[in-house]
Amino acid sequence: MTYPIASPMRAGLMSPAHAQFVEAGSLFCGTASGTANALTVSTGKSLTGLMVNQIVGLKTGASANSGAATMNVDGLGAKAIQKNGSALSAGDLPASTNVWAQYDGTAFQLLGGAGGGVSFQTLTKTGAYTVTAADAGKLIDCNGTFTITFPTASTVSSGFTVVVHNSGSGTVSVSADGVTPQLTPGTWAFLIGDGTTYRALASDARSKATLSPTDKSGGTLSNANLTLQGGQARATSQIFGKRYWEVYINAISGACQLGVSNMSHAISTTPGTDTSSWAFTEGGSKYYSGAPTSLGSAQSAGQVLMFAVDVSAGAIWFGANGTWYGSGNPASGANPAFTGLSGSLYPTLAPANATYTARFSYDQWSYSAPTGFGQIT
Repeated sequence: MTYPIASPMRAGLMSPAHAQFVEAGSLFCGTASGTANALTVSTGKSLTGLMVNQIVGLKTGASANSGAATMNVDGLGAKAIQKNGSALSAGDLPASTNVWAQYDGTAFQLLGGAGGGVSFQTLTKTGAYTVTAADAGKLIDCNGTFTITFPTASTVSSGFTVVVHNSGSGTVSVSADGVTPQLTPGTWAFLIGDGTTYRALASDARSKATLSPTDKSGGTLSNANLTLQGGQARATSQIFGKRYWEVYINAISGACQLGVSNMSHAISTTPGTDTSSWAFTEGGSKYYSGAPTSLGSAQSAGQVLMFAVDVSAGAIWFGANGTWYGSGNPASGANPAFTGLSGSLYPTLAPANATYTARFSYDQWSYSAPTGFGQIT
């Protein structure tokens, strides 16, 4: 299993430098621009300020630094990069190397104590790869949707450690003796073998999406804003790329619809009744512009409804309990329930007198996402 919030330093699973990296919030920024002594990086999060203890990772450029260096994160201004509180010396930032630094309120301190920053030899992969014993201590930087397979833990030494980072837009699967973290874009995992099995110490790869307590009409939210009884609500996170999620039916009664809507859809109205929302009904019909069309089975308590959206294709698929309705196949793009989806799309639930629980995070799912689809972030 995966331990996204474990305390690796206390667990004694990795060096203090690596433990620092895992225990604090961190952002990997990719390859730095600017110069070797004046680095510029982007987190992709449009930060408005730096938090004390914030960890920032980056890959240095083609040249090592020649002396004191600074880093400008998200245009917030250049901050000194230091080692143990002192200005850097030439070569402290090796060329083409992943390094990590922690902000102390004034400057960025390279992690790793007297030995300098935490750095890894980097392997770049764009397709399926099988890790070997020779990869110990390396960072595998992934771009695409594929699987990284680890050797059986008993065949490598205890303490064997590899870091896998997803720098692309797909979903990277890790397979390591039954330990199977799914890395969504921007997330990473340390895989540590103990001679018998592996442990995964990961960035919090779970979806942050919930149902919105403000973008809703009526109903009662519970379960960390994932369960909605009655009323209507949109999710807090917009759908980008190819995304999958599930909805568990706790109880059902009366007319109920759920699917997606854009911001032109009034949340006080039922999804599917206008041209800004696309829904699946309690009777098993797809529903758009007020016109239901038979598609699948009627909803029932205990059922797990499945949703897949390809934003670029403007397509959505509906399914339940592991089967896509209408012979749909999101992975191949075949037979979507609807095409022509437009606008900024959000999952939308309208349980009326029923109760739905949204499952946006991969670790809540009952079924696997279609190939190429990831969770809503």
